[in-house]
Amino acid sequence: MATDITGAKKLLCENKKHPLCSSYEESDSECHSQEAHWEVAQRIIFIYCKVNQRSSYVQGMNEVLGPIYYLFANDPDPEWQMYAEADAFYCFNNLMAEIQSNFIRTFDQDMGIGSKMEQMFSLLAEFDPKLAHHLSYLHLEPTHFAFRWITVLLVREFLLPGTPCCFCYKINFPVLFPSLFARKVA
Repeated sequence: MATDITGAKKLLCENKKHPLCSSYEESDSECHSQEAHWEVAQRIIFIYCKVNQRSSYVQGMNEVLGPIYYLFANDPDPEWQMYAEADAFYCFNNLMAEIQSNFIRTFDQDMGIGSKMEQMFSLLAEFDPKLAHHLSYLHLEPTHFAFRWITVLLVREFLLPGTPCCFCYKINFPVLFPSLFARKVA
């Protein structure tokens, strides 16, 4: 059974201005023949916001969801593909529990995005001092690049299928998932 990723490509290309996305076209017949992937993503985010009423939709959530849903929707086993929506919701809900503080302005001082950007630059200095020095020399503060990296978990910087790998890099893990990192270290 061939996997149709037209909807997933549409989900990604609607928000990305990337050369590979400029060739995207979808005929009306394809659009109405089956449920589009973007409809599934919209439903996942809607349910997430209903379940987590203290947090509302924040721009970029769809980009965080994209690679998660992509992985499940493109499973080589068609039987597992049937559960892509439920699996993606479960993973997205748990991931957002870890990164939600990045989007809450009142948390910005101690545990919000400002704190995460400083922490990321400290880790960069530890793991790649030459690059950190070069960025400092150019007067590039973390706010110039790290805000987008952290809020959408590097999704906008890479194309699928490579994006999910970005979640796994050691330098990203403690910044992106601090409570998981604390549990692992402790």
